[in-house]
Amino acid sequence: GNGVDGDGFGHGGAERRHIVLPEDGTAEVDVERDGIPVDQVAEGIEQLDWRALAEDVLERVAAYDQREGDYTWATATALEACIALGRGGDAVEWAERYISAPYADVFELASSERQLREVWGLDDPARDGFEALTIVQGQLGRIGGTLTLSPEVATPADAGIALQAQLGDESSRAVRWIQRLLDRASSVAKVMKDTDDESSGTGFFMATSELGGAWEAELVLVTNHHVVNREGAGIGMRPEQAVVKLTRVEGQPELRITRVLWESEELDACICQVDLEANHVSPLPPATTRDLGFDLEGDEPRLYVVGHPGGSDLRISLYDNQLIEVDEQAGRLRYRSPTEKGSSGSPVLTTDLEVVAVHHATVTDAVANQGILLDAVRQSLS
Repeated sequence: GNGVDGDGFGHGGAERRHIVLPEDGTAEVDVERDGIPVDQVAEGIEQLDWRALAEDVLERVAAYDQREGDYTWATATALEACIALGRGGDAVEWAERYISAPYADVFELASSERQLREVWGLDDPARDGFEALTIVQGQLGRIGGTLTLSPEVATPADAGIALQAQLGDESSRAVRWIQRLLDRASSVAKVMKDTDDESSGTGFFMATSELGGAWEAELVLVTNHHVVNREGAGIGMRPEQAVVKLTRVEGQPELRITRVLWESEELDACICQVDLEANHVSPLPPATTRDLGFDLEGDEPRLYVVGHPGGSDLRISLYDNQLIEVDEQAGRLRYRSPTEKGSSGSPVLTTDLEVVAVHHATVTDAVANQGILLDAVRQSLS
């Protein structure tokens, strides 16, 4: 089913199961792929008439009264039923209906896109239904989505060219902007436990002088208190347990935290000294709330979250990242973005690619994400 994992102060990933639908009309469990013992499969599933089930889904959805408004999930289900039946052309039609449905927002679409890739294997262009996936991805490119940066990622110039179609009115400066974005991403690190690299968050480097701290180290690591803190309180790691991995630096060096310089449970922020060589990274530049232009007329400012969700390769949220609210008294801002668990401690960047906040949570009742204002951290340090 659909559903996107919010950050929720967590670091892990969700367990996923997969059913193979062969041509003979029976169902079997792909034990090799997902490691599910046969004796744990529901009784009778081997004789499941999945074709009849998929046909029934399509018949019911076709009769659904779209005037009621809430037909988003029905169209998504019909899309998957068509893929199961090998009807790629019909899947395309349902995909077109799905992306224009009332609740097909970035959270819903990002979940479906992942479902189509990971469960149905449609990231292979040879698969029937691949075009339906590209329709969903295209809509995500217009209203939201993420850019994944694996260690084998293309050169910045190549990445910029591939992403121009997603940058709307800014396409004339897309390549230069993306190149700078990738440069800035090199200052973002995966912060993982030395005994379990799946228990991880994110951190980023800033100049001590820009934060206002009185420390000898020129560069410091900024992350969440619930990712790293002196005592390992809550789900956080103690500094001696943490490994800081620079996934965008040649050789992917793994560094150690030498000490916690400052921490605040109230702000959910932590600043650490790391055994960092001068040539490893450059500091991310800061922004203030005044730089956001939130009070200006026109479109809301956009924000970009760069992190390691689920301990994965570095990802950058793109679009539908509108700023929703700034609360300087509470020291936070809220915004939309398709983040996942493990994004805790990610820098929240302005359009000028300057840090304005530290991402730390998903606000489920507001369908938004929340970051701690860098201004609040600096004020606490002064």
